[in-house]
Amino acid sequence: MTRSTLTRALHSVLAVAVIYQLASSLVMEGPKHGHEAPGLRGLLFESHEWMGLGATAVVVLFWVWSLVRRGETRLGELFPWFSRERMQALKEDLVRLAGALRRRNLPPYEPRSPLAAAIHGLGLALVGAMALTGTVYFIFHGWAGEAGAAAKAAVEVHTTLANLVWAYLIGHAGMALLHQLFGHDIIQPMFTLRQRAGHAGSKTEPQGDPSRSAL
Repeated sequence: MTRSTLTRALHSVLAVAVIYQLASSLVMEGPKHGHEAPGLRGLLFESHEWMGLGATAVVVLFWVWSLVRRGETRLGELFPWFSRERMQALKEDLVRLAGALRRRNLPPYEPRSPLAAAIHGLGLALVGAMALTGTVYFIFHGWAGEAGAAAKAAVEVHTTLANLVWAYLIGHAGMALLHQLFGHDIIQPMFTLRQRAGHAGSKTEPQGDPSRSAL
């Protein structure tokens, strides 16, 4: 399957934004008692907020693009949890992976395989939840009453989700490196904006397969 230029661009921008947000969160310092933190820590917090708003826009665009694009992974494939047929396909994919691992092998990476699509869907959901809670905090922090309480709850959820995003990022990058070690060229095509007809570890699928393109 060939990914479109827009898909590659959105993936690259989102990856950079997520890495920056996680890295900056380690050293930044938020405002206390209505006063911004001085120095680099305060600047990093402000940049974290504005980068988060930009990432939110990218996430929204990614969701919309997943709904309308053709010939690529669709939204229903990213979230198979509500389809018995897709859940069965995911189960079979997991069984194949387990069998390959027992033979000390790793199947070639296929972006549209049920397992790969579901994992990408989980990442998109996590990043989307981070963007939503961060935006709620940005809008309502400093307010009194229910709005202030909502901001406090949002930042607590935001902080908890950050740990899950760390785990996802490490696992995602680790699997990509593992595929590279097995000779599956997936890292460069993932971040190359120019379309390629095919690459190692992927298969070109018919564009008109309704079981693949339906939501």
